[in-house]
Amino acid sequence: MISVLEDLYYGNVNPCERTLADTEKANTFRELQHALTPIEKQLTSALSEQQLMLFHTFCNMQSELVGMEQESIFISAFRLGAKLMTEVLLPSENNLFENPQG
Repeated sequence: MISVLEDLYYGNVNPCERTLADTEKANTFRELQHALTPIEKQLTSALSEQQLMLFHTFCNMQSELVGMEQESIFISAFRLGAKLMTEVLLPSENNLFENPQG
């Protein structure tokens, strides 16, 4: 069985390429995605060429910001998880019943 670290090394783990599971939340996400398309078409068809370029610039910048935010959240969550594991694995000075020698 391959470990998570081996999967990560060989490029088999990529958090950016995750798929939605069949959950209620995922279904709601898909519904919102599908509902967004006709609204975007209606909006863009009502814009002039200059307004359309401005709208696309706005969307691209917004997408870049969201990507940066997701990266930051991922890194923070990963660090928190690592800190939790460190705390779980190391002996605690506050635990009266834990044997510090193992």
